[in-house]
Amino acid sequence: MSDYELAADLFRSIIWPASILVLVLLLRRPLGEIVREILPYVQSLRFKDFEIALDRQISEAESKSRGIGVGAEDSLLDEEMLKRIDISPRSAILESWLAVEQQLVETALAQGISVNPRGSGLGRSALRELHSSGTITAELAEMIGELRHVRNQAAHELTVDFYPDAARRYVSLASRISSELSEHH
Repeated sequence: MSDYELAADLFRSIIWPASILVLVLLLRRPLGEIVREILPYVQSLRFKDFEIALDRQISEAESKSRGIGVGAEDSLLDEEMLKRIDISPRSAILESWLAVEQQLVETALAQGISVNPRGSGLGRSALRELHSSGTITAELAEMIGELRHVRNQAAHELTVDFYPDAARRYVSLASRISSELSEHH
């Protein structure tokens, strides 16, 4: 083996570990910031055989709901929704969010509040107007905002998986919030 072949062989065996080390060192801070931003909203993050199951966002919203008295009892979910949760937790989350959004708009209209989306959607506009008018509390508005974040993850992050248990809790909380909003008519 010549000196050239020996050097090339040594280079090949060192280049991959060195490249990975350099990438980790360069991306250490940005990756940490990305993970911290994503974690509050993620139920589950999976890459090949690696999986992180997280539940913080739904748990925080549930905790706040108990703190402000939003429907202490779990709502009874209809049979069709229970099937949907088991078959496709993501679609159950999206559908239950639509019900919250519809209730936001109906509540705003029932209160005589004009809903103007201004590019952010009717539900978001209704939430903003209901909160600024004092119809709903800051805590309820924040809880609805947290549910919206989870819904956005379900709608836009295809690498995030939602387990049936988390979807069931989300749907139940969304149902209780819709009931709370309907009491403001």
